[in-house]
Amino acid sequence: MVVIQTLYGSFKPAVPVTGVTLSKTAATLKTGESTDFTVTVAPDTASNKRFTVAVDKPDLVTLTKGAGSTYTVAAKEGTDGGTAIVTVTSKSNPAATAKLTITVRVPVTAITVDKPTVQGDTKTSVDVTFTVAPTNATDKTLVVTSSAPTIASVALKSGTTYTISYLKGGEATITAASKSDPTVKATVAVTAIQTGPTDDEKVKYYTDNLAKAKAGTYVGKEIKAGVELLEGWTPFDDTGKTTPAEMVAAIAKAGDANINAIIPGDYFTITAGGTTYKYVCNGRDQYYISGDSTNGKHHFTFVPDKLFPTAMAYSTSGSNDWSSSTLKTWMEGTFYNSLPTAVKNSIISLKVPFTNYNGQRSGVASKVFPPSEWEAFGKKTYSAETAGGTPPNNAYVVLSRSDANRKRTGANNWYWLRSARSGGTDYVPYVYTDGTADSYGAYSADGAALPCFNLG
Repeated sequence: MVVIQTLYGSFKPAVPVTGVTLSKTAATLKTGESTDFTVTVAPDTASNKRFTVAVDKPDLVTLTKGAGSTYTVAAKEGTDGGTAIVTVTSKSNPAATAKLTITVRVPVTAITVDKPTVQGDTKTSVDVTFTVAPTNATDKTLVVTSSAPTIASVALKSGTTYTISYLKGGEATITAASKSDPTVKATVAVTAIQTGPTDDEKVKYYTDNLAKAKAGTYVGKEIKAGVELLEGWTPFDDTGKTTPAEMVAAIAKAGDANINAIIPGDYFTITAGGTTYKYVCNGRDQYYISGDSTNGKHHFTFVPDKLFPTAMAYSTSGSNDWSSSTLKTWMEGTFYNSLPTAVKNSIISLKVPFTNYNGQRSGVASKVFPPSEWEAFGKKTYSAETAGGTPPNNAYVVLSRSDANRKRTGANNWYWLRSARSGGTDYVPYVYTDGTADSYGAYSADGAALPCFNLG
Protein backbone atom coordinates (compact mmCIF):
# COMPACT_ATOMS: atom_id res chain seq x y z
CA MET A 1 0.00 0.00 0.00
CA VAL A 2 1.34 3.45 -0.89
CA VAL A 3 0.66 6.38 1.49
CA ILE A 4 0.65 9.92 0.07
CA GLN A 5 1.08 12.75 2.57
CA THR A 6 0.08 16.27 1.57
CA LEU A 7 1.78 19.08 3.43
CA TYR A 8 0.19 22.53 3.59
CA GLY A 9 2.62 25.50 4.02
CA SER A 10 1.76 29.00 5.47
CA PHE A 11 2.12 32.47 3.79
CA LYS A 12 1.71 36.19 4.85
CA PRO A 13 -0.74 38.34 2.93
CA ALA A 14 0.65 41.68 1.53
CA VAL A 15 0.18 44.72 3.85
CA PRO A 16 -0.82 47.79 1.76
CA VAL A 17 0.46 51.36 2.29
CA THR A 18 -2.23 53.57 3.83
CA GLY A 19 -0.48 56.90 3.94
CA VAL A 20 2.67 59.00 3.58
CA THR A 21 3.58 61.85 5.91
CA LEU A 22 6.44 64.36 6.02
CA SER A 23 8.17 65.85 9.04
CA LYS A 24 7.25 69.31 7.73
CA THR A 25 4.71 70.50 5.19
CA ALA A 26 5.94 74.05 4.62
CA ALA A 27 9.22 75.92 4.83
CA THR A 28 10.53 79.36 3.86
CA LEU A 29 14.11 79.57 2.64
CA LYS A 30 16.36 82.40 1.60
CA THR A 31 18.24 81.72 -1.62
CA GLY A 32 21.24 79.59 -0.64
CA GLU A 33 19.53 78.11 2.43
CA SER A 34 18.41 74.50 2.85
CA THR A 35 16.21 72.40 5.10
CA ASP A 36 15.81 68.67 5.82
CA PHE A 37 12.64 66.64 5.93
CA THR A 38 11.89 63.00 6.72
CA VAL A 39 9.40 60.70 4.99
CA THR A 40 7.29 58.29 7.01
CA VAL A 41 5.24 55.53 5.37
CA ALA A 42 2.26 54.05 7.20
CA PRO A 43 1.73 51.52 8.46
CA ASP A 44 5.15 50.62 9.67
CA THR A 45 4.44 46.98 8.65
CA ALA A 46 3.66 47.85 5.03
CA SER A 47 5.02 45.26 2.62
CA ASN A 48 6.34 47.78 0.09
CA LYS A 49 7.50 51.04 1.69
CA ARG A 50 9.24 52.43 -1.34
CA PHE A 51 8.31 55.89 -2.61
CA THR A 52 9.27 58.52 -5.14
CA VAL A 53 10.29 62.13 -4.39
CA ALA A 54 9.84 64.80 -7.05
CA VAL A 55 10.00 68.61 -7.19
CA ASP A 56 7.96 70.66 -9.65
CA LYS A 57 10.50 73.48 -10.04
CA PRO A 58 14.02 72.06 -10.19
CA ASP A 59 15.25 75.47 -11.41
CA LEU A 60 14.21 76.94 -8.03
CA VAL A 61 15.24 74.20 -5.56
CA THR A 62 17.43 71.09 -5.56
CA LEU A 63 16.66 67.80 -3.85
CA THR A 64 19.30 65.57 -2.26
CA LYS A 65 18.78 62.22 -0.54
CA GLY A 66 20.32 61.81 2.87
CA ALA A 67 20.47 58.87 5.27
CA GLY A 68 17.41 56.60 5.49
CA SER A 69 14.26 58.46 4.61
CA THR A 70 15.76 61.95 5.09
CA TYR A 71 16.08 64.42 2.21
CA THR A 72 17.58 67.87 1.88
CA VAL A 73 15.90 70.57 -0.19
CA ALA A 74 17.98 73.65 -1.02
CA ALA A 75 16.99 77.02 -2.51
CA LYS A 76 19.17 77.86 -5.46
CA GLU A 77 21.26 81.02 -5.59
CA GLY A 78 20.61 83.58 -8.30
CA THR A 79 16.86 83.06 -8.65
CA ASP A 80 14.05 85.59 -8.21
CA GLY A 81 12.38 83.43 -5.61
CA GLY A 82 8.98 81.82 -5.75
CA THR A 83 7.19 78.65 -4.61
CA ALA A 84 8.15 75.03 -5.28
CA ILE A 85 6.25 71.88 -4.36
CA VAL A 86 8.01 68.66 -3.28
CA THR A 87 5.72 65.64 -3.75
CA VAL A 88 6.31 62.24 -2.12
CA THR A 89 4.27 59.32 -3.56
CA SER A 90 4.02 55.67 -2.47
CA LYS A 91 5.10 53.30 -5.27
CA SER A 92 2.66 50.60 -4.28
CA ASN A 93 -0.23 52.97 -3.59
CA PRO A 94 -0.05 56.12 -5.75
CA ALA A 95 -3.03 57.57 -3.91
CA ALA A 96 -0.86 57.89 -0.80
CA THR A 97 1.01 61.19 -1.28
CA ALA A 98 2.36 64.06 0.82
CA LYS A 99 3.52 67.54 -0.21
CA LEU A 100 6.05 70.06 1.11
CA THR A 101 5.63 73.66 0.01
CA ILE A 102 8.91 75.55 -0.22
CA THR A 103 8.75 79.35 -0.38
CA VAL A 104 12.00 80.77 -1.68
CA ARG A 105 12.67 84.44 -1.04
CA VAL A 106 15.52 86.65 -2.12
CA PRO A 107 16.93 88.27 1.03
CA VAL A 108 17.95 91.89 1.48
CA THR A 109 21.75 91.95 1.53
CA ALA A 110 22.45 95.68 1.81
CA ILE A 111 20.85 99.08 2.38
CA THR A 112 22.57 102.32 1.39
CA VAL A 113 21.55 105.95 1.83
CA ASP A 114 22.36 108.98 -0.30
CA LYS A 115 23.08 111.22 2.73
CA PRO A 116 24.72 109.29 5.59
CA THR A 117 25.32 112.56 7.50
CA VAL A 118 22.94 115.54 7.64
CA GLN A 119 22.88 118.81 9.55
CA GLY A 120 20.34 121.62 9.68
CA ASP A 121 18.64 124.35 11.66
CA THR A 122 15.70 123.54 13.87
CA LYS A 123 12.29 123.97 12.21
CA THR A 124 13.77 122.87 8.86
CA SER A 125 13.87 119.44 7.21
CA VAL A 126 15.82 117.35 4.70
CA ASP A 127 14.94 114.37 2.48
CA VAL A 128 17.08 111.22 2.36
CA THR A 129 16.66 108.23 0.05
CA PHE A 130 17.51 104.64 0.94
CA THR A 131 18.38 102.00 -1.67
CA VAL A 132 17.72 98.31 -1.01
CA ALA A 133 19.86 95.61 -2.62
CA PRO A 134 19.46 93.39 -4.47
CA THR A 135 16.86 94.96 -6.71
CA ASN A 136 14.95 91.66 -6.84
CA ALA A 137 14.74 91.24 -3.05
CA THR A 138 11.42 89.64 -2.19
CA ASP A 139 10.51 92.10 0.56
CA LYS A 140 12.09 95.56 0.31
CA THR A 141 10.01 97.04 3.15
CA LEU A 142 11.97 99.29 5.53
CA VAL A 143 11.44 100.11 9.20
CA VAL A 144 12.82 103.61 9.74
CA THR A 145 13.20 105.03 13.25
CA SER A 146 14.85 107.90 15.12
CA SER A 147 16.99 107.35 18.20
CA ALA A 148 15.84 110.74 19.53
CA PRO A 149 12.43 111.66 18.06
CA THR A 150 12.26 114.89 20.09
CA ILE A 151 15.42 116.10 18.35
CA ALA A 152 14.87 114.69 14.86
CA SER A 153 11.70 113.04 13.61
CA VAL A 154 11.43 110.95 10.46
CA ALA A 155 8.43 110.30 8.21
CA LEU A 156 7.88 108.53 4.90
CA LYS A 157 7.63 110.91 1.95
CA SER A 158 7.28 108.40 -0.91
CA GLY A 159 8.84 105.12 -1.97
CA THR A 160 12.08 104.84 -0.01
CA THR A 161 12.48 108.60 0.45
CA TYR A 162 11.99 109.88 4.01
CA THR A 163 11.79 113.40 5.46
CA ILE A 164 13.93 114.15 8.52
CA SER A 165 12.71 117.17 10.53
CA TYR A 166 15.06 119.03 12.87
CA LEU A 167 13.03 119.74 16.01
CA LYS A 168 15.49 120.96 18.63
CA GLY A 169 19.22 121.15 19.12
CA GLY A 170 21.10 117.89 19.53
CA GLU A 171 22.14 114.72 17.79
CA ALA A 172 20.16 111.70 16.65
CA THR A 173 20.57 108.64 14.48
CA ILE A 174 18.04 107.65 11.86
CA THR A 175 18.10 103.88 11.25
CA ALA A 176 16.58 102.11 8.27
CA ALA A 177 16.33 98.36 8.83
CA SER A 178 15.01 95.68 6.50
CA LYS A 179 11.69 94.42 7.79
CA SER A 180 12.36 90.89 6.49
CA ASP A 181 16.09 90.85 7.35
CA PRO A 182 16.38 93.14 10.42
CA THR A 183 20.15 92.79 10.78
CA VAL A 184 20.63 94.62 7.46
CA LYS A 185 20.63 98.35 8.20
CA ALA A 186 21.74 101.80 7.09
CA THR A 187 22.06 104.86 9.33
CA VAL A 188 21.97 108.63 9.00
CA ALA A 189 23.83 110.74 11.56
CA VAL A 190 21.73 113.84 12.32
CA THR A 191 22.87 117.09 13.92
CA ALA A 192 20.15 119.65 14.65
CA ILE A 193 21.34 123.20 15.24
CA GLN A 194 19.18 125.09 17.73
CA THR A 195 18.03 128.34 16.11
CA GLY A 196 15.61 129.38 18.86
CA PRO A 197 15.46 128.99 22.64
CA THR A 198 15.76 125.54 24.17
CA ASP A 199 12.91 123.96 26.10
CA ASP A 200 14.73 124.79 29.33
CA GLU A 201 14.94 128.43 28.30
CA LYS A 202 11.21 128.44 27.58
CA VAL A 203 10.52 127.01 31.05
CA LYS A 204 12.72 129.71 32.59
CA TYR A 205 10.81 132.37 30.64
CA TYR A 206 7.56 131.10 32.13
CA THR A 207 8.89 130.67 35.66
CA ASP A 208 10.48 134.12 35.79
CA ASN A 209 7.44 135.90 34.38
CA LEU A 210 4.99 133.92 36.52
CA ALA A 211 6.83 135.22 39.59
CA LYS A 212 6.44 138.75 38.23
CA ALA A 213 2.72 138.14 37.56
CA LYS A 214 2.19 137.04 41.15
CA ALA A 215 4.12 140.08 42.39
CA GLY A 216 2.17 142.46 40.14
CA THR A 217 5.17 143.62 38.10
CA TYR A 218 4.56 141.65 34.92
CA VAL A 219 3.33 143.69 31.94
CA GLY A 220 0.97 141.52 29.92
CA LYS A 221 1.53 141.12 26.18
CA GLU A 222 -1.16 140.96 23.52
CA ILE A 223 -1.54 137.44 22.13
CA LYS A 224 -1.24 137.65 18.35
CA ALA A 225 0.83 136.36 15.44
CA GLY A 226 4.37 137.68 15.05
CA VAL A 227 5.12 138.03 18.78
CA GLU A 228 8.76 137.03 19.40
CA LEU A 229 9.16 136.20 23.08
CA LEU A 230 12.82 135.20 22.93
CA GLU A 231 15.11 135.43 19.92
CA GLY A 232 13.80 132.94 17.35
CA TRP A 233 10.72 132.00 19.40
CA THR A 234 7.40 132.96 17.77
CA PRO A 235 5.06 130.36 19.31
CA PHE A 236 1.81 131.89 18.06
CA ASP A 237 3.02 131.59 14.47
CA ASP A 238 3.77 127.90 15.06
CA THR A 239 0.09 127.13 15.69
CA GLY A 240 -0.92 127.97 12.13
CA LYS A 241 -4.08 129.63 13.51
CA THR A 242 -5.35 133.09 12.67
CA THR A 243 -7.19 134.30 15.78
CA PRO A 244 -5.85 134.67 19.33
CA ALA A 245 -8.38 132.29 20.92
CA GLU A 246 -7.52 129.58 18.38
CA MET A 247 -3.79 130.17 18.98
CA VAL A 248 -4.22 129.73 22.72
CA ALA A 249 -6.32 126.58 22.26
CA ALA A 250 -3.77 125.08 19.85
CA ILE A 251 -0.90 125.71 22.28
CA ALA A 252 -2.91 124.15 25.11
CA LYS A 253 -3.73 121.06 23.06
CA ALA A 254 -0.16 120.60 21.83
CA GLY A 255 1.11 120.52 25.41
CA ASP A 256 4.69 121.10 24.25
CA ALA A 257 7.23 123.66 25.44
CA ASN A 258 5.31 126.46 23.68
CA ILE A 259 2.75 126.20 26.48
CA ASN A 260 5.20 128.32 28.50
CA ALA A 261 4.62 131.24 26.13
CA ILE A 262 1.41 132.39 27.86
CA ILE A 263 1.73 134.17 31.20
CA PRO A 264 -1.09 135.27 33.55
CA GLY A 265 -1.66 138.86 32.47
CA ASP A 266 -1.39 138.22 28.72
CA TYR A 267 -4.54 139.18 26.83
CA PHE A 268 -6.53 139.47 23.60
CA THR A 269 -9.68 141.40 22.69
CA ILE A 270 -13.05 140.19 21.45
CA THR A 271 -16.44 141.77 20.86
CA ALA A 272 -19.52 140.04 22.25
CA GLY A 273 -23.05 141.39 22.47
CA GLY A 274 -21.87 144.77 21.17
CA THR A 275 -19.25 145.19 23.92
CA THR A 276 -15.49 144.89 23.36
CA TYR A 277 -13.70 142.99 26.11
CA LYS A 278 -10.04 142.62 26.92
CA TYR A 279 -9.76 139.01 28.02
CA VAL A 280 -6.81 138.47 30.33
CA CYS A 281 -5.15 135.14 31.13
CA ASN A 282 -5.52 134.40 34.82
CA GLY A 283 -3.83 131.03 35.02
CA ARG A 284 -2.98 127.72 33.43
CA ASP A 285 -4.72 124.44 34.26
CA GLN A 286 -6.92 126.03 36.91
CA TYR A 287 -9.26 123.05 36.87
CA TYR A 288 -7.07 120.54 35.09
CA ILE A 289 -7.38 116.91 36.10
CA SER A 290 -5.63 114.38 33.87
CA GLY A 291 -8.22 112.76 31.64
CA ASP A 292 -11.00 115.08 32.80
CA SER A 293 -10.60 117.81 30.19
CA THR A 294 -12.04 117.32 26.74
CA ASN A 295 -8.64 117.22 25.05
CA GLY A 296 -6.59 115.41 27.71
CA LYS A 297 -3.99 118.17 27.66
CA HIS A 298 -4.12 121.64 29.23
CA HIS A 299 -6.17 124.81 29.30
CA PHE A 300 -5.84 128.52 30.01
CA THR A 301 -8.41 130.50 32.01
CA PHE A 302 -9.38 133.99 30.80
CA VAL A 303 -11.35 136.73 32.57
CA PRO A 304 -12.69 139.96 31.04
CA ASP A 305 -11.60 143.50 31.94
CA LYS A 306 -15.18 144.74 32.31
CA LEU A 307 -18.60 143.56 33.41
CA PHE A 308 -21.47 142.73 31.14
CA PRO A 309 -23.41 146.01 30.88
CA THR A 310 -26.76 144.66 32.13
CA ALA A 311 -27.45 143.98 35.82
CA MET A 312 -29.13 140.68 36.69
CA ALA A 313 -30.03 138.40 39.56
CA TYR A 314 -27.83 135.44 40.52
CA SER A 315 -30.98 133.36 40.66
CA THR A 316 -34.54 134.57 40.22
CA SER A 317 -35.63 131.70 42.48
CA GLY A 318 -33.46 133.01 45.33
CA SER A 319 -31.33 129.87 45.51
CA ASN A 320 -27.54 130.15 45.78
CA ASP A 321 -26.93 126.87 43.94
CA TRP A 322 -24.66 127.72 41.01
CA SER A 323 -25.50 124.62 38.93
CA SER A 324 -29.17 125.66 38.60
CA SER A 325 -28.70 129.43 38.71
CA THR A 326 -30.15 131.97 36.32
CA LEU A 327 -26.66 133.44 35.95
CA LYS A 328 -25.19 130.16 34.71
CA THR A 329 -28.02 129.72 32.22
CA TRP A 330 -27.45 133.24 30.89
CA MET A 331 -23.68 132.83 30.64
CA GLU A 332 -23.87 129.53 28.77
CA GLY A 333 -26.73 130.72 26.60
CA THR A 334 -27.07 134.39 25.75
CA PHE A 335 -23.46 135.39 26.40
CA TYR A 336 -21.83 132.27 24.91
CA ASN A 337 -23.91 132.59 21.74
CA SER A 338 -22.82 136.22 21.35
CA LEU A 339 -19.13 135.24 21.16
CA PRO A 340 -17.22 135.08 17.87
CA THR A 341 -17.25 131.59 16.34
CA ALA A 342 -13.47 131.17 16.72
CA VAL A 343 -13.78 131.84 20.46
CA LYS A 344 -16.77 129.51 20.93
CA ASN A 345 -14.95 126.72 19.13
CA SER A 346 -11.90 127.18 21.38
CA ILE A 347 -13.78 127.12 24.69
CA ILE A 348 -13.85 123.80 26.54
CA SER A 349 -16.28 122.68 29.21
CA LEU A 350 -14.56 121.62 32.43
CA LYS A 351 -15.75 120.77 35.91
CA VAL A 352 -15.30 123.97 37.89
CA PRO A 353 -15.47 123.64 41.66
CA PHE A 354 -18.58 124.74 43.55
CA THR A 355 -18.93 124.68 47.33
CA ASN A 356 -22.51 124.91 48.60
CA TYR A 357 -23.74 126.53 51.80
CA ASN A 358 -23.09 123.30 53.74
CA GLY A 359 -19.44 123.25 52.67
CA GLN A 360 -19.92 120.35 50.26
CA ARG A 361 -17.75 120.56 47.15
CA SER A 362 -18.77 119.35 43.70
CA GLY A 363 -17.61 119.83 40.13
CA VAL A 364 -20.09 121.61 37.88
CA ALA A 365 -19.51 121.25 34.13
CA SER A 366 -19.38 124.78 32.73
CA LYS A 367 -18.22 126.55 29.61
CA VAL A 368 -18.65 130.09 30.95
CA PHE A 369 -18.57 130.94 34.65
CA PRO A 370 -17.78 133.63 37.24
CA PRO A 371 -14.88 133.21 39.70
CA SER A 372 -15.40 131.65 43.12
CA GLU A 373 -14.66 133.56 46.32
CA TRP A 374 -11.44 131.65 46.91
CA GLU A 375 -10.28 132.29 43.36
CA ALA A 376 -11.07 136.00 43.53
CA PHE A 377 -9.56 136.68 46.95
CA GLY A 378 -7.21 133.81 47.70
CA LYS A 379 -9.20 133.24 50.90
CA LYS A 380 -12.77 132.78 52.12
CA THR A 381 -14.86 135.42 53.85
CA TYR A 382 -18.50 134.40 53.40
CA SER A 383 -18.25 130.99 51.79
CA ALA A 384 -17.02 127.64 53.12
CA GLU A 385 -14.55 127.21 50.28
CA THR A 386 -11.00 125.92 50.67
CA ALA A 387 -8.10 125.64 48.25
CA GLY A 388 -7.17 122.38 46.56
CA GLY A 389 -9.67 119.55 46.46
CA THR A 390 -11.16 117.84 43.43
CA PRO A 391 -11.64 119.68 41.15
CA PRO A 392 -8.88 122.02 42.42
CA ASN A 393 -9.90 125.43 43.70
CA ASN A 394 -6.95 127.73 43.08
CA ALA A 395 -6.59 131.46 43.64
CA TYR A 396 -6.63 133.45 40.41
CA VAL A 397 -3.16 134.89 39.91
CA VAL A 398 -4.27 138.29 38.62
CA LEU A 399 -7.62 138.70 40.37
CA SER A 400 -6.49 137.66 43.82
CA ARG A 401 -3.44 139.90 43.82
CA SER A 402 -5.18 143.05 45.07
CA ASP A 403 -8.49 144.87 45.47
CA ALA A 404 -7.55 147.04 42.50
CA ASN A 405 -7.21 143.98 40.27
CA ARG A 406 -10.69 142.77 41.22
CA LYS A 407 -12.46 146.06 40.53
CA ARG A 408 -14.49 146.18 37.32
CA THR A 409 -16.55 148.81 35.58
CA GLY A 410 -20.04 147.95 34.37
CA ALA A 411 -23.60 147.63 35.65
CA ASN A 412 -23.66 148.83 39.28
CA ASN A 413 -19.88 148.14 39.38
CA TRP A 414 -20.15 144.97 41.50
CA TYR A 415 -20.37 141.40 40.29
CA TRP A 416 -21.49 137.99 41.43
CA LEU A 417 -19.16 135.15 42.31
CA ARG A 418 -20.32 131.55 41.81
CA SER A 419 -19.98 130.80 45.53
CA ALA A 420 -22.71 130.12 48.07
CA ARG A 421 -22.70 131.93 51.42
CA SER A 422 -22.05 129.46 54.19
CA GLY A 423 -24.99 128.59 56.45
CA GLY A 424 -27.81 129.83 54.21
CA THR A 425 -29.51 128.90 50.98
CA ASP A 426 -30.14 132.32 49.47
CA TYR A 427 -27.09 134.62 49.89
CA VAL A 428 -24.17 134.80 47.45
CA PRO A 429 -20.70 136.36 47.90
CA TYR A 430 -19.72 139.06 45.42
CA VAL A 431 -16.91 141.53 44.66
CA TYR A 432 -17.90 145.03 45.75
CA THR A 433 -17.24 148.19 43.75
CA ASP A 434 -13.93 148.78 45.55
CA GLY A 435 -12.74 145.20 45.04
CA THR A 436 -13.56 143.99 48.55
CA ALA A 437 -15.75 141.06 49.57
CA ASP A 438 -19.46 141.24 50.41
CA SER A 439 -22.61 139.14 49.97
CA TYR A 440 -26.21 139.72 48.99
CA GLY A 441 -29.43 137.87 48.31
CA ALA A 442 -29.34 135.73 45.16
CA TYR A 443 -32.65 137.21 44.03
CA SER A 444 -31.24 140.75 43.78
CA ALA A 445 -31.27 142.06 40.22
CA ASP A 446 -28.52 144.61 40.94
CA GLY A 447 -25.50 142.32 40.41
CA ALA A 448 -23.47 142.05 37.25
CA ALA A 449 -21.74 139.23 35.40
CA LEU A 450 -18.02 138.60 34.90
CA PRO A 451 -18.09 135.78 32.31
CA CYS A 452 -14.85 133.73 32.34
CA PHE A 453 -13.94 130.74 30.19
CA ASN A 454 -11.27 128.13 29.53
CA LEU A 455 -9.50 127.83 26.19
CA GLY A 456 -7.98 124.52 25.17
